[in-house]
Amino acid sequence: MKLKTAKLVSMVLLYASLGFLIATALAMYRMHDALGKGLVIVALVCAAIAIVIRLIWAKCPYCGRRITYKHLKDTTCPYCRRKITGD
Repeated sequence: MKLKTAKLVSMVLLYASLGFLIATALAMYRMHDALGKGLVIVALVCAAIAIVIRLIWAKCPYCGRRITYKHLKDTTCPYCRRKITGD
């Protein structure tokens, strides 16, 4: 998976996880405990998959080093200084 795709998929999954957590709060507020527990599990699974995607595929295509969260918006690798936006 390319770096750009890994960024996009992981961000979509993290936002979906946040949406599921909001839905959980609404379900628990209306006394739907079983639905709320299920939504919490789905939210945790989405967040875990997003983290795994970032750990496995968020690497520089040139030097292979992992790009941390604070450098994901950068257009160059913080280690080898090569441009990585075209991936």
